Amino acid sequence: MNVLRALQGRAMILTYHRVTELARDPQLLAVAPSRFSEHLELLRREWRPIGLRELAQALASGRVPRRAVCVTLDDGYRDNLINAKPLLERAGVPATVFVASGALDDDVVALSDEIEALLLLPGEPPERVRVTIGNVEQEWTLGNYTASQEARDRGWNVLDPHDPSPRHSAYRALHAQLHRLGGAARRSAIATLREALGVSAKPPGRRMLTEQEVAALAAGGSIEIGAHSVNHPKMRFLSEAEQDREIRESKRRLESIVGAKVSSFAYPYGTREDYDERTVALVQKAGFELACSNFEGLTTPRSPLYELPRFVVRDWDADGLAKHLRGWSG
Repeated sequence: MNVLRALQGRAMILTYHRVTELARDPQLLAVAPSRFSEHLELLRREWRPIGLRELAQALASGRVPRRAVCVTLDDGYRDNLINAKPLLERAGVPATVFVASGALDDDVVALSDEIEALLLLPGEPPERVRVTIGNVEQEWTLGNYTASQEARDRGWNVLDPHDPSPRHSAYRALHAQLHRLGGAARRSAIATLREALGVSAKPPGRRMLTEQEVAALAAGGSIEIGAHSVNHPKMRFLSEAEQDREIRESKRRLESIVGAKVSSFAYPYGTREDYDERTVALVQKAGFELACSNFEGLTTPRSPLYELPRFVVRDWDADGLAKHLRGWSG
């Protein structure tokens, strides 16, 4: 029995998104570079960082290394190249970056950034805003939002039980609704919302990777590129044909950029309410070797290869991460 236990190790897959410092982070996506560096040093010193490809091989053989941990980053933000890659390489920690391929286009802004710029910045929109999203009419009373109010509310995030203003309530509602739409429907809804709010410009500065930057991220071999759909929708709300396009097109485009097989997929949002059995079957049929979800759990040889669990990492210091790792590992 002791030999069996030694062979059947358990791995943890960690999920990051952004490695940067933000004035506002309502989705809790960012980890400061200094803290990310501390995280990597902790993983290098006390755990065994491995890549997803090595984990897949270990799962197939039934011999997962003890204290194995995988680092993944979702969505495809530029700071993954500028901030995360140098720190990963310096620490000698492999990683997988799951890229939403539609975000590589020049005019694309991440949905969370779009809604934040529309609703959580100071301004005075029309008193009452009415828009139709996904064939459902929505109406909000927003009112004036001053710079001092914005500064007061800057630390708010979606885990807070209360909303400090009607804008924050609208922010929650829009996120829930827009995530269910496909790319074209979502872009149409955003355009309608911009018109209703009287906002013409998009958020300044590009936050997502370009094609050239994805290639640079993959150069050197320490970072694997994985697919994260095209438009980052909640897949279960799409038709099977739409899901198939999201999955296959993301794989095709990313493979053409990196010049290598893209073997891993991460479901956008990734909880069990965000995709369904059709999604899992389509990912497998498209030729991916594994897929990552976004619910907690340890990975063992018995874990479903196309629904591997992950643990979301927040902007903790090293002691905070160590505490969570101990709890997650049991």
